[in-house]
Amino acid sequence: MAELSPITYCLYLRQQEAGEAEAVSVLLQAQEMQKVAEKEGFVIYKTIMEKPGAPGNDRPGFRAMLGEIEQGLYSGILVWAPDRLACVPEDMGSFFQLMTQGKLKRIRTYDRVWM
Repeated sequence: MAELSPITYCLYLRQQEAGEAEAVSVLLQAQEMQKVAEKEGFVIYKTIMEKPGAPGNDRPGFRAMLGEIEQGLYSGILVWAPDRLACVPEDMGSFFQLMTQGKLKRIRTYDRVWM
């Protein structure tokens, strides 16, 4: 039986609103997800923190993350909750495509493993 290669993760944080309370919330999310990573023995390749931007799907960090998964830099995403990742239906399509190609192996939220 072939040995499974470990999954390397990107910790993706998205601040939904501009303001101090939400910025603190993002920091708390980062701390809690770091604890999950330590407990599970996950390797975090990089952290992306997306700040509130223009309306719509203007998320350069998100687009960079998809490109880096496509390149094989990491194959897992750590994120507080699914709603931090998928803002529009096209986002789900991007994940589905990467999963079917075998490039995205796991999405781990605070309380659940997806895939």
